[in-house]
Amino acid sequence: MSNRLEGIELLDFVLRVSRQMAESHSLAPLLSYTIDQVLTLVGAERGFIALKHEDGSLDFKVRRDNEGQDLPGATDEISYSVLEQVVQTGKAVVLSDAMHDPQFGTARSVMALRLRSIMCVPLITRNRIIGAVYVENRSIRGRFRDTDLAPLQLFANQAAIDIENT
Repeated sequence: MSNRLEGIELLDFVLRVSRQMAESHSLAPLLSYTIDQVLTLVGAERGFIALKHEDGSLDFKVRRDNEGQDLPGATDEISYSVLEQVVQTGKAVVLSDAMHDPQFGTARSVMALRLRSIMCVPLITRNRIIGAVYVENRSIRGRFRDTDLAPLQLFANQAAIDIENT
């Protein structure tokens, strides 16, 4: 989806999807639905949801592209530097051009994969980080802006509650 949702259309979309997420009673369909809607919301090419185990390791529960196709084995093709920082700090990251970012531009994954736009938000429930939502767009530099963060964070907050309840 090349056009971002804005204004009333965005609010309607977020409310409708949040309601659908809250009604889910099974984890796998909830996560698949969530990532599909997130990809639509922010106009990303690929998205991942990783949940954190008690030992701190991450388990990629969903790996999808913007056409709803699963991406088996694609976890080697993301920026672990970004993902790990978000999971450790609980702070979201928005990169308009990852290859030229002062903090992440020299990361091996960013350089090797030629990553451009990346956004990653934590999944937090009861003041505990349980994972993260990671989305990217490799073909368009500047795809994500700071203003894209609020709707994505809203989805992540709802997803964290629903994951905990499921």
